[in-house]
Amino acid sequence: MDLIRIVLPAAALAASLSLDAFAASFAYGSKKIKIPTISVHIINIICTAIIALSFFFGAIFLQYIPERAAVSISFTILFLIGLSKLFDGISKSIIRKHTALNKKVKLSLFDFKLILHLYASPEDAVLNMT
Repeated sequence: MDLIRIVLPAAALAASLSLDAFAASFAYGSKKIKIPTISVHIINIICTAIIALSFFFGAIFLQYIPERAAVSISFTILFLIGLSKLFDGISKSIIRKHTALNKKVKLSLFDFKLILHLYASPEDAVLNMT
């Protein structure tokens, strides 16, 4: 029974990461973007190290944090990431639909002035850099 508690989450993580990598690879391939082999290996090493450190520190913290609290913290973090991605997608959709929308946002507080340029895609931002 203890083996199932160890293997099942690791298998679920491996499956979800594989599916994520497949989707990202498919997206890059459909846009005909080629990533050099050395870059792929560097990305793989960094991601593997981060996952290993996460498992290591997770095992340490689980001794001090109740399992229920760890689940709640994990859910909250993932929920907030998902919520930010949802708002990111909604804002990009609004910018794309309303091309007449002024994409320049000006904020000021006292003598501090901030000007933001909003772009629907990173490609547009790179093309319009000055």
